Amino acid sequence: LAAAGAAVAGGVAARSAGQAFASLPGGHRLGEIPTGGARSPSHAAATSVVRGHGGGLVPCLSTGGALLLGATAAVAVSSVLRRGTIKHRRRGSGAQGAAGRAARGGDGSSSGDGAWAGGLAAEVSAAAAAVQRAMQLCAALARDMKTVAPSLGKEMAATDITAGLAYIKPGDSTPVTAADFAIQGLISTMLQERFPNDYFMGEEDAGDLRSNEELCALALALSAKFGGPSEREAFLKAVDRGLEPNSDRTKRVWVLDPIDGTKGFMTGQSYVIGLALLVDGDAVVGAMGVPNEELNPPLMVAAKGQGLRWWPLQGDGPLAYEVPVPTWALKEYELPLAAASEGPALTAGEDYPPWLLSPQSARSACRPFGPLAPASELCCGAMIKYFAVAAGRAAGFVQFEQKLKTWDHACGLICVEESGGRATDGVDRRVLFPDRSFEVAGGVVCSSRWATPEARALLLASAPPR
Repeated sequence: LAAAGAAVAGGVAARSAGQAFASLPGGHRLGEIPTGGARSPSHAAATSVVRGHGGGLVPCLSTGGALLLGATAAVAVSSVLRRGTIKHRRRGSGAQGAAGRAARGGDGSSSGDGAWAGGLAAEVSAAAAAVQRAMQLCAALARDMKTVAPSLGKEMAATDITAGLAYIKPGDSTPVTAADFAIQGLISTMLQERFPNDYFMGEEDAGDLRSNEELCALALALSAKFGGPSEREAFLKAVDRGLEPNSDRTKRVWVLDPIDGTKGFMTGQSYVIGLALLVDGDAVVGAMGVPNEELNPPLMVAAKGQGLRWWPLQGDGPLAYEVPVPTWALKEYELPLAAASEGPALTAGEDYPPWLLSPQSARSACRPFGPLAPASELCCGAMIKYFAVAAGRAAGFVQFEQKLKTWDHACGLICVEESGGRATDGVDRRVLFPDRSFEVAGGVVCSSRWATPEARALLLASAPPR
């Protein structure tokens, strides 16, 4: 892929993105991508998890840094670029199956049954379809990519980055990949076609692509093969729609984080594709997709006042799925725990409710349940922590910062709220998103639907000073 990207950047840019990946060095031809791996029993009939054979990541034969693909991976990923779809099992057959395929438009993304969302049905269906398509893009790339060693925090070293596939953002040492840009261009285009009068806000800046032709070539090819623009300037314009100023704050604004937790994507850990719709700065639709999710269906979609539903990686939704009561919620805890700072190690979920924290630098300052009850580790990014709270895996999440980015949080807060939990600022007030950045008193505090009032009160009390 890196060689093909370099060829495009070196003078083949006038060709379509498909031609750039029509063949690979070594005479490889493009074939169908295999699927397999573990499936959650609750949605085994609706989706296939795209992973390496046996459920793991296939080793890369080449040397180099993160996301460098070997020959086997290049064939598989180029197949996805060529077809833009992945084979999967469909629910139903005959007329039912035909109806489902018609609703999806034949591309593996569900238009979805949004009737449960009332007046937001069209927006819910569009959000589900867009995030599904982006998840398929990421899952296809992740199947065979070489990953780097996990570590705490969101930063990565430049030595972990492969030229043409990813780079480190100046100023904050966080990574961004071709997939981030490809997803932003893809979803920007999908939403503009469906809702031409809506604004769009995205994290990425096409200026980074204009200065890196190799990265631009790969991002363009990925976006085009999953339904985004195939011409370079149209693609760059679609990415840059995410930077357009919203002069009318009462208008509707779609907010996208193409990959929240890009480090997780590059290290084989968790990451999220997050999309929200704001009206008057209030999140009314939220969708969070976790391509490598195995315990629950991988996509949750929320509509304000209407609840939350689940979708598969591909195909029709919502699924008939209910989150089971977590085991930690069946236990009784005496909170807060003893104030002793030394003693035997305590276990989250056994001795105290499991909870999450960001950033990791606040681990010593924030201990809502006691000095010996630290936050559980979950990489990477804030969104995967919102996902965990909405899915009942954690009793709560404290975002121990007060100046935040809208795309990192908007979809997460509404998903927690509509799952039956609570998501507020540190003084228990509703959070609004007036612009690309926002400030909250005492950070953000979320609690699961199964968290007790006592646990929530302690989480609130642990928020940063106002």
